[in-house]
Amino acid sequence: MEFDEMKKIWDKQNNQTMYAINEDALYRRIKAKGNRAEKTANTNEFGLMAIAVITASVLLFLKTPNYYNIIAAVGMLVMGVYVFIGRVRRLQKDRQFEHSMLGDLDRAISNMENEVFRAKTFIWWMIVPAAFPIVVRIAQNDASWEEIGIIATASLLGYLVTRWSLKKCQIPRKHELEVLRKKLIAE
Repeated sequence: MEFDEMKKIWDKQNNQTMYAINEDALYRRIKAKGNRAEKTANTNEFGLMAIAVITASVLLFLKTPNYYNIIAAVGMLVMGVYVFIGRVRRLQKDRQFEHSMLGDLDRAISNMENEVFRAKTFIWWMIVPAAFPIVVRIAQNDASWEEIGIIATASLLGYLVTRWSLKKCQIPRKHELEVLRKKLIAE
């Protein structure tokens, strides 16, 4: 049920059609949207932290350690810590919202704002630091064409997927929640 879907009621006294909102259905819908926003945030956070730890492990333990791999592994772990700190802050902020229809809607909007911010800044906190060690190796003529291709392709794909997700999923969901909030406050 969307906010605009309302139950028609006939006012016999004024001979007019009136509308009533099914508050229980609306609240269930808001809770569902909030749960979806929280699930998206949780999935992204745990996924990014896992990628950071796995990549750092591969660089340190499956490849011959050199100072490029160590720098890259430390960079990946720092990115994982950055995502973890962002998660802790998001969860602390979530606790500040009251448990009501408007509070749950504000919590969902806050979670989507967090995801939009992370996607918009992805290139700066993920791609640039991850590519930095390979750029240094390229500058010193120490990188193979294979490594250059892998890093360039991974960086480009990461950027494109993030931008696609931002434009097709996150911003429209955030906008939908904000429109719902405006309508709810107006009523």
